[in-house]
Amino acid sequence: CNYTGTNTDQFGEIYRPDTRNLMSYTRNSCLVGGQAILSPMQKGVIYSTLLDKQIDLLVPHFPNGLRPDKYEPDDFDDAAREIQIGETQCHTLHVFKGEKTCRDPNDVIYFKVPHNADFESSNNGKIGTYKINFTQDPSTIASVTVHDIESGSVIKRTNLLRSYNPNNSTSFSIELTCNEIQNAPGFIISVDGFGAENEGGSYTIHIEDSNPIKIVAPPSYCKGQDLQVDIANLPNGATVKWESSDFDFQVNGNSCILTGLTNNVNDPVLYATVYHDGCKQELVHYFNLASTALTNATISGPSTVCTSATDVYTYSVSNYDPSLTYKWTSAGQIMGSTTGSSISTNFGTNQTNGGVSVYIIDQCGNSIVRNMMVTVKKCSEVLGLELSPNPANPYKDIFTVKINDATEKDGIYKFYVTDKSSNVYYSEETNNKEFSLDISKFSAGMYYFHLMKNEEHVSKSFIITTF
Repeated sequence: CNYTGTNTDQFGEIYRPDTRNLMSYTRNSCLVGGQAILSPMQKGVIYSTLLDKQIDLLVPHFPNGLRPDKYEPDDFDDAAREIQIGETQCHTLHVFKGEKTCRDPNDVIYFKVPHNADFESSNNGKIGTYKINFTQDPSTIASVTVHDIESGSVIKRTNLLRSYNPNNSTSFSIELTCNEIQNAPGFIISVDGFGAENEGGSYTIHIEDSNPIKIVAPPSYCKGQDLQVDIANLPNGATVKWESSDFDFQVNGNSCILTGLTNNVNDPVLYATVYHDGCKQELVHYFNLASTALTNATISGPSTVCTSATDVYTYSVSNYDPSLTYKWTSAGQIMGSTTGSSISTNFGTNQTNGGVSVYIIDQCGNSIVRNMMVTVKKCSEVLGLELSPNPANPYKDIFTVKINDATEKDGIYKFYVTDKSSNVYYSEETNNKEFSLDISKFSAGMYYFHLMKNEEHVSKSFIITTF
């Protein structure tokens, strides 16, 4: 059963197949006597396919069109399905006999203890308990056994046979104490049905963390700040030991008051160990140093505006940083929010100069203010016209209109042309500030060009001549 070939693959490597592999082109004699094997990758593909196709594979074997739950097959440890802390799952247990035989008499479920399964996480150990909560159809679950996932030792067992559960309770819980949780990376939960013919039903399982303690502190720390840090959900009688090589701190009961940094690290760390009822849980909190970069900011927007009840002008701040707080004020009325990267404001109908300001505040309470002066003019002073040439000859001149808008604010301009008797010769709308006007059909005489933008209005005369 030794491979003696000399062929190579596309990279020049000599083939070295395992002659004991069930899927290799080997002799039958090499697979007998318990020598046949599958590679770890082949086993993984088989298992993955089984999980993906489980419903389609199992449904034909269930009578009366009954469908198994989506977690099948989960009848043994190697096929156990994971449940997360806080998750609820719905499972079924069935035993049928008769024309077709189907047995799904037990389920195996497991969950990891987050603070023990990964020692790089922010917690280690456990204060409080985990509750495994069940709700079942009558006569579905006969017993539940909880094993340590690593050692296999039995932690808890609950019997729900009729002799133990004469009232056929439909809900019950199993509680794992902190001492039972302390050193276990996780638990396997074996759920067994009654196993009687044509008996079974559905049940839900939910893993509850009855007391998730944690450090309560902001994500950032400001240099020189006195900051109190506490433990959330701390049980009565618990004690806390605080440690840090990055902070100066004082202990006040079970609280910690940070008073400064011992060095200039950018990510200082605080540790706490909580002791209660013979158990302990280690906690860690990582801080960022709060940003104090407040100087690189300016306000942009129109520096000259028009007196108007409806005109709204927008002002924004450069280098906007969402981690900072921005508070705006205006000599006019702010339309909408007074915070954020920009504001919209109306300066009203009174001719009063003013301005806009933004106060920028960092996470430490430091602040700066940026100001912009705004000149407020009558609309007739803000909106201007240039008509050229004037006089204009319709046979040889290109008549050009140029709009001077001191507000620097884009918008729609309405204009119309009248003669001395106010007869309208031409009207149009545009958003262009410079354009040509067709005067080929205008006869010689004096005309008036009227321009409007919102409540702003300005007029200017021009002459058409044929000389």
